[in-house]
Amino acid sequence: MNGILENQKLEFVQNATALTGIKTERISRKGYNFYVYIYLDPRKPGNFKYNEYEFNHEPFYVGKGKNKRAWLLKRHPDKMLQRKLNKFTPIILLTKNKFSEVLALKIESALISKIGRSDLKEGPLANLTNGGEGTSGYIMTEDHKNKIIKSRKGYKHSEETKRKIGESNKGKIISEEQKKNQSNKMKGRQSRLGKHHTEETKNKLSVINTGKKHTELSRKKMSDVKMGHYVSEETKVKLSKVLKGRVFSEEWKRKISESKKRKALCT
Repeated sequence: MNGILENQKLEFVQNATALTGIKTERISRKGYNFYVYIYLDPRKPGNFKYNEYEFNHEPFYVGKGKNKRAWLLKRHPDKMLQRKLNKFTPIILLTKNKFSEVLALKIESALISKIGRSDLKEGPLANLTNGGEGTSGYIMTEDHKNKIIKSRKGYKHSEETKRKIGESNKGKIISEEQKKNQSNKMKGRQSRLGKHHTEETKNKLSVINTGKKHTELSRKKMSDVKMGHYVSEETKVKLSKVLKGRVFSEEWKRKISESKKRKALCT
């Protein structure tokens, strides 16, 4: 595998903060959008030489990625490495050129072999495999999906996590391509139009929403969204068909009446 690097020495970009600065001579070729990255430990300066490669800080991880993969320092699947990344921000080296995924995986594996893994007492790298595996395009089995769903059932985000998710999505603009992808994913899914919740589900929803009040900010946002919104004639016809023949209970009528009275007082 080391033979992959014998023909020419790789060049790296140090402290790269944006992918726009990376040389992409072969990016015009479809699929050539992967790079290999190395994390260096800023706490350990010195002269670290591994065959033809020399670093001014000790390397501790080699990986393959594309887009912003090298900068995702808080979501690494390797828990041992993640604990290390939580302590400091590494110096990031990226290959100047981009490659196909197959070639990037081979280069990753060759670099790991040259520098050496710490678990095998061959070098300083925290990598737990020899590299070259890759998970791009991996499709989970239905059994695997069900296991993940079960493990996540009942899980709730903390208020702090909700706040962080909200801030990260604030001002985010969905591209036309993303909209198209979401639309394609939703195609074929059954609509709930005309369907009814079971009594058990209704009771659960009632318990969840009992006593829940919208904040002033939330009310304002909902009001702003509906401001100037008009229902088209086509929508009116559809709603009329759905509601035709439906009989509302006295309790339901009372709730609607109270809701309208409250709205009238607020305006």
